Amino acid sequence: MKNESKQGSYVTFLAVLVLCALLIGCATTDVPAVPDGKKSVNFDRRLLDECGKLPLLEGSTDVQVKDQYERSLNLYQECATLKKKLNNEVRKAFNITD
Repeated sequence: MKNESKQGSYVTFLAVLVLCALLIGCATTDVPAVPDGKKSVNFDRRLLDECGKLPLLEGSTDVQVKDQYERSLNLYQECATLKKKLNNEVRKAFNITD
């Protein structure tokens, strides 16, 4: 009985050891926490605003559907523009060229 208990403890110990090794292997140090040693990066904070939610369709006439489509398209274009600007700022701050 004691022998089985020792084997169970040994297996548990090995499982925890392997898990720790796997987690350590997942850690990356390639990306600097702060780009180029800077303490901060200046950018337009409005780039962090969330995109607007798509409005619900109200009505079923062709005019209402067309209006809904145009509002949704405008929201998408605004959001895509903000995301592209934010992406460019991050790339510039971290000197990402790819």
